Amino acid sequence: MVEIMVKKNRALVAITGGGGMTPLYMACLFGHYEMGKCLYGYSQKLRDICWTHENRGWLLQKCVETNMFDIALDIVQEHPELSSSEFVSNIIMRTINWVIRPKMQALEKESKAKASEILKTIWNNIAEKPRDEIDTILRGPPDEIPNIIKGHAARHFENQQGIASRRHRHVDIYNLLHEISSNKDMITPLKDLNEDNMLHLVARSVERKRLEDVSGGAFQMQRELLWFKEVEQMIPPSYRERKNKDGLTPCELFTKEHQDLVVQGEEWMKGTASQCMVVATLIATIAFAAAFTVPGGYQDDGIPLFQRNLSFLIFVVANAISLFSSSASILTFLSILTSRYAEYDFL
Repeated sequence: MVEIMVKKNRALVAITGGGGMTPLYMACLFGHYEMGKCLYGYSQKLRDICWTHENRGWLLQKCVETNMFDIALDIVQEHPELSSSEFVSNIIMRTINWVIRPKMQALEKESKAKASEILKTIWNNIAEKPRDEIDTILRGPPDEIPNIIKGHAARHFENQQGIASRRHRHVDIYNLLHEISSNKDMITPLKDLNEDNMLHLVARSVERKRLEDVSGGAFQMQRELLWFKEVEQMIPPSYRERKNKDGLTPCELFTKEHQDLVVQGEEWMKGTASQCMVVATLIATIAFAAAFTVPGGYQDDGIPLFQRNLSFLIFVVANAISLFSSSASILTFLSILTSRYAEYDFL
């Protein structure tokens, strides 16, 4: 779709939306790699109208945050002056964290190599500068909200409605804003006065009356996890690990806020599993006994009297199914009783 639109008008890639965000920045912000790669290629052909030092720096930072290291490497190599920008301290830390990850998968090797190359390129550019300037670069700027994220009054109102719908679980309002809001992708990265982003607000425990239509602590915990996962998909990847003023990431806050619900879910699951296990054991016992005391008894040679009857064959098959399924149920409920009951087990 983008390729068709750009063929009609190449200048489209340079048109900014609310908050001054270009299409390329939006794609990188939300980790859409293929779209980012496509738009970056088109943007490179329109350097005079697409780029400023500031938006190129913010794009570099978002590419690193969302692990788009090939785009970030192109930017760093073509524009070494960005190595002395206010963005570089965050970029260095993010790249180092990726390179020294203890777990390496085969698919990550190429990304690690490019991340190392970015780090090497930036550091070589920094090393040529005076020591005082190097200290200033590595220290980084104070944590300020970039102008590109600041919104106007209408977007602020929409943001408050979006926050309320997520915080209080107004699913209908959430769906409405998600479907018709033209600024929804610019709302999700915003934060409140406590540095809570959307995912932090969803991670907080909800009023009990919001969960009254769900029976049992286990299903209530499942509902909370599903809601958390749903909103997590809308949040830019880098924001899922951001900390609020209390130093908590959304996942850490979710664990803290739902400790009591996990305990209630564990008690409910154990009680339910114990009762169901009694029923399954009873059925298994009867099915086992019926396998040896068949209807009609046996002949003198030990062959069942009704062996040739179709109804007897149906009985044998049904009894075998009952025995095996009830035995499987017993093992299932036993595994539930011995579960560790971590919060994501309820999902």
